[in-house]
Amino acid sequence: MFLPGLALALLVAARLISRAETSAPPSVQAPPARTVVTDDGDGKVQTVTVGLYLQNVPEIDIKTNSFSAEFYLWFLWSGDIDPTLSFQLTNATHVADLSKTPIFADAQGNSIPEVLSDGRKLQQYHVYGRFGVPFPLGKYPFDSHDIVISLEDAKHADTRLVHELDEKGSAIRPDITIPGWTFGKLRSRLTRSQFATTFGDPRVPAAGEAYSRVEFLVHIDRPLVGIVSKTMIPIAIIILITFGAFFCQPTDIDARLCLTITALISAVALQFTASSELPPTGSLLLLDKIYISSYAAILFVTFCSIASNRAVHADKPARAKLIDRVGLVLSVLGYFGYLAAVTAIR
Repeated sequence: MFLPGLALALLVAARLISRAETSAPPSVQAPPARTVVTDDGDGKVQTVTVGLYLQNVPEIDIKTNSFSAEFYLWFLWSGDIDPTLSFQLTNATHVADLSKTPIFADAQGNSIPEVLSDGRKLQQYHVYGRFGVPFPLGKYPFDSHDIVISLEDAKHADTRLVHELDEKGSAIRPDITIPGWTFGKLRSRLTRSQFATTFGDPRVPAAGEAYSRVEFLVHIDRPLVGIVSKTMIPIAIIILITFGAFFCQPTDIDARLCLTITALISAVALQFTASSELPPTGSLLLLDKIYISSYAAILFVTFCSIASNRAVHADKPARAKLIDRVGLVLSVLGYFGYLAAVTAIR
């Protein structure tokens, strides 16, 4: 009895061990990483380092919303995608006149990237062209702007190629100058361009693709002393001459009106000259507000002169003097107070 029972126990134990091994979960393996299909088929997103050295800005044209620039641009990368073959400067206004001269080239001038000791490739370009950027003029003549040079890849979406900034190498020439403007430091930023179209390519998703974009920016300002002396001081002198009408006798209506009419013609001429340097805009500029207040001051002085003259002819000299005194105080405080307010809150 002992031996058959022992054999039965061993048989049951063997079956239990076999069932346990059979039901044990298999070893868990990590799922394969999600890959992005690229042009070279290696499943990697290629990174390209981009830098810029601003050499010169020969012209800033507010009237055409454009500026010309000369700079050096470079690309540093490792991978099979050559970014120098498909990059574009997106805000260039005259593409046919855009000059892009490769620094590393063969005898025929064809681009040949330099291969560095670590295997990375380097190419530099000397670029000269005209670029467009909107210049908001609501605060003119106390306006400030950013001139922008924008770059992106025209062929490879950001699932294939992305940019990174060479912030240490990018700079602006220290002695760069242009009459009428002061320059800030060179800044750069990375953005994305989303196109809501497939460009006729059935392989592109219906929502379109996004492309990596690099923007290099320089802040520009107008010199305060120069712009005030050219725009504010002339009209202020004209208005001060207009206020001289209050110091004429109320009976000298011809002299008073001569001052106000001459001031009005001079103010209109000044505004016309200033506006000729600007593009046509439908909005009211700060300069327009200044001239409108000047016209209002001239009109106020004219009405005060007429009222004072009528008071004298009505044998009320005291009222005429009161009109002149109150009119002088109100016009001076109102006009220059308004100028101070609009320039302070610009």
